[in-house]
Parts: sequence; structure tokens; C-alpha cells
Amino acid sequence: MVKVRMNTADVAAEVKCLRRLIGMRCSNVYDLTPKTYVFKLMNSSGVSESGESEKVLLLMESGVRLHTTVYMRDKSNTPSGFTLKLRKHIRTRRLEDVRQLGYDRIILFQFGLGENANYVILELYAQGNILLTDANFTVLTLLRSHRDDDKGLAIMSRHRYPIESCRVFERTTAQKLQTALMTSKEDDNDEAVKANGNEADIANTGKEKHGFRKGGKSSATLKSVLGEALGYGPALSEHIILDAGLIPNTKAPKDKTWDDATVQALVQAVAKFEDWMLDVISGEIVPEGYILMQKQNLGKDSSSQTGSVSQIYDEFCPILLNQFKSRDYTKFETFDASLDEFYSKIESQRSEQQQKAKENSAAQKLNKIRQDQENRVHTLRKEADHCVKMAELIEYNLEDVDAAILAVRVALAKGMNWDDLSRMVKDEKKAGNPVASLIDKLHLERNCMTLLLANNLDEMDDDEKTLPVDKVEVDLALSAHANARRWYELKKKQESKQEKTMTAHEKAFKAAEKKTRLQLNQEKSVATISHMRKVHWFEKFNWFISSENYLIISGRDAQQNEMIVKRYMSKGDLYVHADLHGASSTVIKNHKPDQPVPPLTLNQAGCFTVCHSQAWDSKIVTSAWWVYPHQVSKTAPTGEYLTVGSFMIRGKKNFLPPHPLIMGFGLLFRLDESSLGSHINERRVRGEEEAVDDNDETGPIEDQSDSESEKDVSDTKSAADLESNGGKVSDTSGNGLASVNPQLEELLDRALGLGSVAKSSKNYGVENPNIDLGSEHHLEESKPSVRDKPYISKAERRKSKKEQKHGVADANVGHGKDDPKATDSSANLPAKEVQNSKAGGQKISRGQKGKLKKIKEKYADQDEEERSIRMALLASSGKSNKKEETSSEKDAPDKGIKPGNGPSEAPKICFKCKKAGHLSRDSEENLNKSASNPSQADRVAMEEDDINEIGEEEKEKLNDVDYLTGNPLPNDILLYAVPVCGPYNAVQSYKYRVKIIPGSLKKGKAAKTAMNLFSHMSEATNREKELMKACTDPELVAAFIGNVKISAAGLTQLKQKQKKGKKSSKKES
Repeated sequence: MVKVRMNTADVAAEVKCLRRLIGMRCSNVYDLTPKTYVFKLMNSSGVSESGESEKVLLLMESGVRLHTTVYMRDKSNTPSGFTLKLRKHIRTRRLEDVRQLGYDRIILFQFGLGENANYVILELYAQGNILLTDANFTVLTLLRSHRDDDKGLAIMSRHRYPIESCRVFERTTAQKLQTALMTSKEDDNDEAVKANGNEADIANTGKEKHGFRKGGKSSATLKSVLGEALGYGPALSEHIILDAGLIPNTKAPKDKTWDDATVQALVQAVAKFEDWMLDVISGEIVPEGYILMQKQNLGKDSSSQTGSVSQIYDEFCPILLNQFKSRDYTKFETFDASLDEFYSKIESQRSEQQQKAKENSAAQKLNKIRQDQENRVHTLRKEADHCVKMAELIEYNLEDVDAAILAVRVALAKGMNWDDLSRMVKDEKKAGNPVASLIDKLHLERNCMTLLLANNLDEMDDDEKTLPVDKVEVDLALSAHANARRWYELKKKQESKQEKTMTAHEKAFKAAEKKTRLQLNQEKSVATISHMRKVHWFEKFNWFISSENYLIISGRDAQQNEMIVKRYMSKGDLYVHADLHGASSTVIKNHKPDQPVPPLTLNQAGCFTVCHSQAWDSKIVTSAWWVYPHQVSKTAPTGEYLTVGSFMIRGKKNFLPPHPLIMGFGLLFRLDESSLGSHINERRVRGEEEAVDDNDETGPIEDQSDSESEKDVSDTKSAADLESNGGKVSDTSGNGLASVNPQLEELLDRALGLGSVAKSSKNYGVENPNIDLGSEHHLEESKPSVRDKPYISKAERRKSKKEQKHGVADANVGHGKDDPKATDSSANLPAKEVQNSKAGGQKISRGQKGKLKKIKEKYADQDEEERSIRMALLASSGKSNKKEETSSEKDAPDKGIKPGNGPSEAPKICFKCKKAGHLSRDSEENLNKSASNPSQADRVAMEEDDINEIGEEEKEKLNDVDYLTGNPLPNDILLYAVPVCGPYNAVQSYKYRVKIIPGSLKKGKAAKTAMNLFSHMSEATNREKELMKACTDPELVAAFIGNVKISAAGLTQLKQKQKKGKKSSKKES
């Protein structure tokens, strides 16, 4: 059975968790049910970093539970009298103390100090109670009044609450435990009720106390006796017994004398448990929480559980009890969090079951209506078939029917009495008259008679001849043909009646179905209790996020205008306003105070300011202006007065260009931290995009001048010349290159000619520069084709033009003068390789031919070593080098060119340690670095798999705005949706957005229309639809601007489709 009530240890642990609320003020009190109340507490010790005070919802249920909650629940529309009384006395009061009375399940909350103090007392035993008392503990109001004459207690209004009657917590000694075990009472049920945690446990302990089984023998066990002696309840008693190494179901001795070993083990176990209780009550430890799962049965019960819940909660406890260690459990940081999760999930399941029960009852009613309709139609169909059969029988026996009708007519024409006629028919039957044998009964009062007819025209078997004949009623005034026609007319009437009945019943069924659906929608509460999302501090204002990730806020009224300027405007921000009636104060929050606000964000803020003014309704296109924070002052000129929300601007106003009145409404989704890496720099400043693209392609170094690159190449070549002439490189050069990356070290080793490379199959530009230059061009050509959308910024194009001018001079200085033929042949080689690559099936995307041509011209005079050294200095990834090596390996055997053997034969000398026998990459320094940094390979593997992670330093730099995205990816973990309304060019990149212009549509209708369109979009995922439904109407209305006209792709088609559906439903009804 699922645990419902809290025991003594649960209460002590929860009180310890709730002591963190001391110092908060009670903002309001709400009632969810007549026994469940929510206290809204706010931290009054100042605002937090985000500008908002901390809010906590404390939930109390009389006799059941007590915990804070992060889930939203529906509050009653009108507060009860008890709620109003609580609001009157404790609203705006500070919570000064939270404590447990003794070790009973009674919790006391103190609001206020001294004589003005009020106490809220929650009882969690028996039927429970919530009381409000004054400073002298005189009851002002309470949920339930009761009296205990035996103990002399009267818990009633205007009576003093007996706090002194609560049991005080005392340590259990060996003598006390021995005495309690020997003199266990069986009649003190009230204290056991106060201590035990579950009604089922109370019943079980009662049975165990009295110790009766089917046989009538006493069966008192160690568990029941210890629970009665300590008063902690059966669950904690079992935990203590198992901790002592004993068996809970051990039968108690008849003389109630336990052996010393058992008592000593119990004393130690009890002392261990009470040490934990003391730590919880008076120590600094905040207890953890555990939720235990039900054992899944494979029978019918497991299949009948709710499909959405994979694990069913069974128990909760602040300490993992010994009897539950073998079961599955979920651990929480605090016991308060576990209580909230447990009860909220149970409450959600209960509401789902209630909703399903309502739906099932409604479905049963509809099935009953449908079955009744089918029964009536079936009855009418049977009557029509009966009419057809009667008419056919008459037609089969026309002569006999006419003879019977004629005989009766003749007798009546002669004036024969009705009784005599009946007797005559009976006599003729006995005499064997065939006509008389057809007559079954005369109904002369209706001028009818019943005939016994059979199908004599068809050939009948012997079995069919023995079948009973059918009774057919005929009219004496009509002939046989006329009677048959009468039956056919009755059949037509039945058929028409059947059609009318079916039509009427279909209408009635649809009306009943519609009515039932409306009733379900009206009665339907939120089946699953939704998690209370974080309300951002800026949501109380008009706000939006610019396309460059700047937060813009503006006030909704004069008080908020005052608050925005005085509290939220800081150094580096900008103040935006417009000289229009109704224009609010707008502030651009600059998260980078050392950098100016971009012009695009300024224009969007100006448009936002103008649209939230009288210009929107008047449809006036005008401009706004901005100033710095130090120009905004609350000091009025002499003799003047500034009202609330008004400010004095001193100095120059910077006017913005006028913008059209076009706003947009969209949805932002809150990302989980694990999904944040894919959305970094999603909204960035336009000028930064080119720099970011350059960094992505070339590494952290953005640019390098031609003079520097020439210097690097000339230095490298001079070192190579020195080595080839037998000279040595100086120590200063080695020290200066000690911090370069491994790729540059390898290149320096090759350039200095100090040893062979790691793989002898690599081709470098020592003897055959044609091959290296060709492979370099081949690499440069293949790189853009791999990218989906190659992009060359304006800065890069300007740079390429400069390099084209100086390229020839660089080549002549470097190596072009030594071998002009090689230069000419190398210039012609890329074209051939491009043709070969095209012939090989490598497809060049649209628009890349011109860019490839520019790349060829740009790098036509650059040799392989220069390019490799530049790429190494720019810290590019090593993938391109691998591709280059493999391509050069493939090209060399095809063209019949062998790699040079000169460098491989030279001795290996490290330029770092100046020792022979190894290269710089094999030096001890590099080996130690690689051993100390094992995560580098993992990082490279994650980059290859496109997995983005954010470091702790980067997380600290992020704010609330960075966690919101308008373009969720399919693999993102989304927490909630936030509606936002801003300039259309700021929201036009969102996945869900509509355009808004001035019109006549009100906020509520416009918000419903937009959300209806979002939910019907084909690309909307199930999770996104759930988050859209979770957006409440007040949130949507608060975000929207009034008097609008909505336009979006697919909106007209959706409206037409819904209109057609309504028309068809009306026609059917």
C-alpha cells in the first residue's frame, strides 16, 4: 500500500529542511481544497542578482503532508473564510520560527514577534487540523474542533491550545527500554496514532497489539512491542530491529522477559537512531530524501497502470531504512524535495485517474444512446420484414384466402349471430372442411380475422411441412389482393419510419456527444500537475531580445518606468524614449559595458518604443531617440515638478530613423545546460560574424601581415641553408620556438633538414616542388567543395586583392628565380587536377567555380612549405594535413615520381634539446605534455562527432538570456516556453513567429490565433506542442500588444479549414 502519512522521523527531517525559510515574509495564502493550503513566502532581505526576490510556496495539507513545492496547482476562485482569516493575521508578517512540538507530529510556525506574534499549528495525526492562534496560544480559528474528555483537552475556538501536553523527546536508556518492553500497554492508542505514519500501519499495529490470529492464540511480535514501547511507529521500529541484527517477527515471550543480548542490541540500535534524530533536530545536517518504488507485478495490475508512468512511487523516508535497502529508490538532495516529488506525482496520477473515470462514464453514456438507437432501428426493420412476409403468404394462398373471406361474408350477410358463426367454424373444422381449417380466430368487432397460412407454392421437404404455419390477419372488407396490398403499404410506412428514426437518432447522438465533450472540457482540470517554470525578472515588463542578444525592457505603467530607470539602468546601458503620448521608458541592457551598443539593436529598441505608444493606434510612423544614463535625471528645474515615471533629459538627444509599425510575436524555449553548446553565439553582433567565421576557418589568430609571413619563410629558409652548409642553429632560435605546436615543430625539423619525418611516404617540396604545389592546389580546391555553403567575407576579398599584387614579388624573393620552369609547370598543374577531380565524380556546388578561380590566383605563387608553416602558425586542425598527405601519396605513384631520399638519410637532431637521435616531437618535454593532457584526444573525438560542450568559465559568463533560443533543434532538451513580442526583424529568425501590424483584434483573441497556428505547424515536435499548451492565457496576454492584425504563412488556409469543419459539423447536427 502506498505510504500517505508522515511519521515522527519524517516530520523532524522536514522541519529541519523548512528552517531555511526563517526570515521570509508571508506574501499571501491560497486554498486549493478545504484541507490544503498554500503559503506564498518571499525573501525580504533584498533583491537577488536578477532583481527579483526569492519566492517559495509552502503547501500544508491537514493530517497528511507539509512541504514546499515547485509545481503549479489550480487555486479556488474565491478564498474561503479560513483563508481570509489567515490572510488577515499573518499576511506581510515575517516567519520567525519553525519547530516540532516534542516528537509528536505537530509543527508550529511563528509569524511576528512579541505580543504581535501569531502561530500557525499543523497537526499531522488522526484526522489532522490547522489552527491559527495569537501570542498566548489562544485559538483564533481552526479547521476542526474536537474534545477529549478523558485527557481534559478541548481544542476549540477561543480556547488555549495545550502545547504542554506534547511528548518531549528524551533519550532511551537500557533501563527505560527494559521497563517499556516488560510493561507494554495495549490501550494507549492515541499516542500510537500520533507517532505512526500510515493508517494501514495503525490498523496493523492494532491487530498486532491485541495479537489475535485465526486460531485465537496470542501472537505479539518484537516489532509491535518495540513500536508500542518507543512510539516511533512500526516502520522505524522494524528499521531499528534490523539494525540490531534481530528478526522483527520474533514472538514475544509469555512472561515478557527478553534476554539481555536482545535488549543490549536493541539499546545500541535505538541509540544510533536517536543520535541521527538529534543531529536532525539540533545539528547542522540537512537530511537527504529517498523515494522507494513499487515492486512491479507482471499480472493484470501492471498492465492497467498509467502508461506515462514507468515507475510507481511507494514510500518516502529521510533515512534509507534497512528493510528497503534491497528495493529500487531515487535519492534527492533534501527530504523536502523528495516529499514534493512524491506527493505531486501521486496527486498527478490521481487527477489523471479522475479524468479517465469521467471520460469512461461519458463514453458509457454515449454507447448506451448508440445501443438504444440500434435497438429501435432493428425493431422497425423486423416489423417491415414481417409485413413483407404476411403479404407474400396471402399471395401464395390467394384462392384459399378469398374462399375464407367469402364464406364469412355470406354467413354475416344471412344475419347469423357472431357466436353462432364461431361455433359453425369450429364444427366445420371438426368435419374437415379445408376452408374452415384456415380460420384461426374471428375478430368481428374489427371486421378482421386471423388465418393460418403456409407457403404452398414452393416445394417443401418433409421437415418443412411439419413446421408451424404463420398467423395472418386479413380484412373482411377487402379481397385477398387488397389485403396483400395493405400489408405492403404497412411495410412502406415502416421503412419510412425507420429512415426518419435513424436520421433523428444520428442528430440526437451527435448532440449528446457534443454536449458530453463540452462538459468534459468544462470540468477538465490540468490532468498532470505542471512544473512551475522559472519566471524571469524581466517578464513583468514589456521586453524582447534583439537579434544581437541585447535585452531591451520598457515599463507597462508609470511605476514601472520609475523602477526601470532607478533600479535596472546601469553604466553602459542606453535610455530610449519617444516624444509621443503613452511612450514608455525603454532601457537597453548592455551585457558588454566596455563595448558600444550596435546600431541594429538601437533601431530595434526605437521601433519597440514607438510601437508601445499612441502611434500604434494612430498608425503614425515617427522616430525615437536615445541618450546615455548620465543624461537621465529625476531633478526638475526650479519651480517645476516631475510626476512618477517622468524624467529630465539633459544634453543632446540622438534621434533614430523612423521605422514602420511592424511587430512580431514568437516563442522562446528555455534550454537545458546539456543543449546549450549548440546555440552559443546564435544571436551575435553583425560585425562579429566575419571575425567568428575567420576564427572557425583559420584558428584563433585572425590575420597575419604579408611582411610577417615573408619574415617567417625567410627565417626558415636561412636556417635550412645554414644546416645544409654544415652550420648550427643558435640556442636563441630553439628557445624562441619552444612554445609552438607539434605541426610547426615537424615543419621546422623538415625545413632545417635535421632528420626524416615520421612516415617516409610523405612528399615534401624539397626536390619536386611541382607535386607539392599541385597537392596544395588540390587541397585548396577540395576544401570549399566539402563545405555546404562557402562564404568569403568582404575583408577576405580585400585581403586577397592585396595578396594578388604582392604575390609575384614574394615568389621571386622566396624561390621563383631559382627554377622558373618549375613555377610555370606548377601554375598549370591545378587546372589538370581540377579536371581529374571532376572526372572522378567530385561534384562542385553552384557558385564555387568563381571562388575556386580566385583561390588559384591568390595562392598561385605560394609553395608547400610556406603554406604549411602559415597553416601551422594559424593553429588550424590537423585533418587537412592528413588529407594532403594521402592525396600526395596517391598522386606520386600515379605520376611515377619517387619521393626524395635526401632528408631521410640525414641524422636526426632535435632543435629543442640539441641532441641527436630523435626529433622535437619525440623529445621528453612533448611526451610529458601528452601524458599530462589525456583529454585532448577525447576533445578531438568530440569535435569530430559534433558534440559541443561548454566549460565552467564560459558558463559563468552566460546570463538568463543566453539560455533562451527561438530555434530549438530536434535533439535539444527544452524546459519551458516563453512568449515574447518585439520588432519583427528581431523575431523573424524564430521557428514560431507571426507578424503583427495595427488592427482591430484584441490581445486574447490574437494570442489564441497565434498559438493555434503554432500548434498546427507540421514541423512542431510533441515536446514543443506540450510546452505551448503549458503557456497560460495571462502569460500570452501580458506579452501581446493590443489592437493588432496577424499575418503569417498558412494562417488563411488554417482558418478556412477550421471554418469548413465548423460548417460540416453544423450541417450534421
